[in-house]
Amino acid sequence: MQFSRLLPKRFSTRLIAITIISGLIPIIIFGYLINIFDNRFLTQINYAVDQGQEEQWQRSEAVIRKMAEDFIRQKVLDVVLQLELYLQAHPEMTVEDLQNNSKFREIAVQPVGKKGYTAVQDVDTAINRFHKNSKTENLDLHSLSDKLPEFWTIMEESLDGRYSHGYYKWKEPNGEIRDKFMYIAPLNKKTADGVRFGVAATIYIDEFTHPILAAQDVSHSTSRYLMIALKGLIQSFKTVGFLSMGLGIVFIMVLATWTGIYFSRAITNLQEATKAVNQGNFDIRVKPDMSGDVGQLIKDFNQMLAQLSITTVKKEQLKASQEELKTSNAQLHQEIMEREQAEEALRESEERFRELAELLPETIFEIDLNGHLTFVNRSALDHFKYTQQDVDQGLNGFDMFVPEDRQRAIEHAQKILQGERIGLVEYTALRKDGSTFPVMLNAAIITHEDKPIGFRGIAIDISERVQSEETLRESESKFRSLFNLSPQAIALTELETGKLADVNNMFCDLTKYSQKEIIGKTTTQVGFYSNVDRARFIKELQTSGEVNGLEMDFKAKDGAILNALMFARFIPISGESFILTIFLDITEQKQLQAQLQQVQKMESIGTLAGGIAHDFNNILFSVFGYTELALDDTERGTPLHNKLQQVLIAAHRAKNLVKQILTFSRQADQKLKPLKVQLVVREALKLIRSSLPSTIEINQNISNTCSFVMADATQIHQVAMNLLTNAYHSMEDEGGKLDVSLKEVDLDVEDLKDPAMIPGLYVCLTVADTGAGIDEYVIDRIFEPYFSTKEKDKGTGLGLAMVHGIVKSFGGNIRVYSEPGQGTAFHVYLPAIQTQDETKETWGISPVEGGKERILLVDDEEQIVRMSQQVLERLGYHVTARTSSIETLEAFRAAPDKFDIVITDMTMPNMTGVHLAKKLIEIKSDIPIIICTGFSEKISADKAKAMGIRGYVMKPVVRSELAKKIREVLG
Repeated sequence: MQFSRLLPKRFSTRLIAITIISGLIPIIIFGYLINIFDNRFLTQINYAVDQGQEEQWQRSEAVIRKMAEDFIRQKVLDVVLQLELYLQAHPEMTVEDLQNNSKFREIAVQPVGKKGYTAVQDVDTAINRFHKNSKTENLDLHSLSDKLPEFWTIMEESLDGRYSHGYYKWKEPNGEIRDKFMYIAPLNKKTADGVRFGVAATIYIDEFTHPILAAQDVSHSTSRYLMIALKGLIQSFKTVGFLSMGLGIVFIMVLATWTGIYFSRAITNLQEATKAVNQGNFDIRVKPDMSGDVGQLIKDFNQMLAQLSITTVKKEQLKASQEELKTSNAQLHQEIMEREQAEEALRESEERFRELAELLPETIFEIDLNGHLTFVNRSALDHFKYTQQDVDQGLNGFDMFVPEDRQRAIEHAQKILQGERIGLVEYTALRKDGSTFPVMLNAAIITHEDKPIGFRGIAIDISERVQSEETLRESESKFRSLFNLSPQAIALTELETGKLADVNNMFCDLTKYSQKEIIGKTTTQVGFYSNVDRARFIKELQTSGEVNGLEMDFKAKDGAILNALMFARFIPISGESFILTIFLDITEQKQLQAQLQQVQKMESIGTLAGGIAHDFNNILFSVFGYTELALDDTERGTPLHNKLQQVLIAAHRAKNLVKQILTFSRQADQKLKPLKVQLVVREALKLIRSSLPSTIEINQNISNTCSFVMADATQIHQVAMNLLTNAYHSMEDEGGKLDVSLKEVDLDVEDLKDPAMIPGLYVCLTVADTGAGIDEYVIDRIFEPYFSTKEKDKGTGLGLAMVHGIVKSFGGNIRVYSEPGQGTAFHVYLPAIQTQDETKETWGISPVEGGKERILLVDDEEQIVRMSQQVLERLGYHVTARTSSIETLEAFRAAPDKFDIVITDMTMPNMTGVHLAKKLIEIKSDIPIIICTGFSEKISADKAKAMGIRGYVMKPVVRSELAKKIREVLG
């Protein structure tokens, strides 16, 4: 009461005073609070920031630790999987075998993070089997239970094949205690000796949390800088705030004065209008000079005056209104009756609808705009396992879909409301018991008075259809898997058009075509086989209804001709007829048969070559012997002596020819000697030049300074002749140029294509022609045995294979470059050797050493016996000659001490040389024996020595060799 007496009487003055006071109080309080609580405000902010950061770092560290644990667990599981795959591939390996196996150890002990690692222990005995520190392997981990109790707790939990994990303390050499995490998982596979492993991974956990700690330090520093800046900002705010408060007080006083005058004017106008109304003037109006609540008050006041003017003055209007109300009431009654009739018709229609809905096996439903069910038929309750009570309690129809379909159903409902036609939509429905089933649903809008009030729809259970489709998909998937995984080529062809509808992976591998290249084309378009072969195939298929083992040839994309047995059946697919064909590839089988026949031919040739070599060596033996005897009887330098010398040289060449025959038949070993390749190549060129037509020009560039190579002259001759012959055949029809060069090349690591070769100096022989060249798809096969591009009966397919084998045996390599229509070049690389000595054969008369010993000589060839006897007697020996092994045995048995040495042929009737030697040794164990043979698979130098035969020579043997062998055997 005392305070009210202090206020001014006039409303405008009172309003100004109240406004000033109301405006100044918050300013004063705010200034006081800022001055009092600025330090507390900074303290609270600092605390809140520190607390929030601490909680955030703790959560981050927990997340990092969880990520680290998952990483270690996954690493262990990966190692377990790798070890199980290795044990599955090597079931025979024991623990000791695995500990000695570097591959298994590499898998078992792997790094984890920076310093972590995996280890493997026996889950039954807790013995450490594989560890980063090999000194701890085979250590019983029970021994660590006292020293590392937390570690042992985790390890003990993993025994008997259990999973375990946990943290434990680890003391570093510098005394620092660090947390480590370990995860252990068992293997399902056991070793051959029944040991079951467990894989453990351990790692320092601070490897993962270290970045968090570093970031925490940075964050604390940032917070300190932030608080310093905030403190300065608050101080500036206080200074500016007090200045602003002074200005605000002045502004409030001005504003309060204006407000009091402005608002008091409206109140004054209302007071004057109220006085006029009290005097009965209802037509007066107050001008609304203001907006807001006061302006609204003026408007409401004016409206009140208008209503009072109407209700108070015009009573006749009230009577007119009563009459209009009676008329409207009658019209309303009529509308109500019509509406009741429409509602009755609607109820009858609804009743018929519900009766029909109850008879349908599908789900019939109605929902309001919020999705609550307003009607469902009996089938709906049966399908969804709900009761009518559930529906009455406000069951929502959208909840009867699985969660992932609800939003889609709501969106479809919105589209229907917007007039869009959705049609049948598939959803996954959810029963009350939680089970699901697929439905097809269609719905329409329910309207009332042209306004939508809900939806009516039908839901059809399509479980059987979906199951049938799933069964069909599984069947198709199984067929597709079998189709693609079949080891045989399979094709599906349209019967009417012959177009390929599908092929499996093996078909593509066999024909070298991709599915994209071949599907949609006919077999004749692709060029597999001719129309005639396809007609033959179709005829048998139509006649018998199937094809079983029809042999046909077809061409692959790379031009290779493949042999296959065809198996085919008709199969219907979607009302159309197709042919399912299986191609059993027998190309390799055919090749193997051809190769077997060729091998058998070569074996026969080898046997024949051996027999020829034996007989020819016997003939050459006589030629050598008699020529040397004739040379002894003629004077050196005479024409006759020179001619005989040429005969001896020819005999040596014939001897080497026999060696070549035996090499070809794989019945003679070659000894590698230092060799000048240029000499052999020139000899081969001389030999082939006479057989070349004039249309082929030979260009040779053979270096005389090439280094020696370690090789066999006969085999190098074969290599040169084979390459020259192939070049000649490529230009036989059209003619061309044959370029032959020999030079030294220095190959480094980048030049070597064969890993068996080493960098260094090589002698390179190049044979190039300008013939037809070699196709790209053939060039990779030219060194295969029995592969030939020549016409039948014109090549064995062994030439280049033999060349390749010879060059490889010398440590060299052969390369080929060819372009179709441009010619072919073969480059043979032979490793050079640093030597100044070349092994040369000297063909002529050499000084020999003779003796006075007594020799028993036997050979079934009388000509050889006579020649050999003359040669030996001229050397001073006393020779007793025989042509029968039986006579020889009897002569020796009669007087074994009469002979100092026996020289016998190998192949003789009645008794071979080996058999004779055994008999002679039985009579006199120390008798020296030399056995001679033109060729035999039953005897060799090593076999002869093992039988006690002291000497072994190959026919034809020259006088110097025989004399040297006799002195060697006699000692």
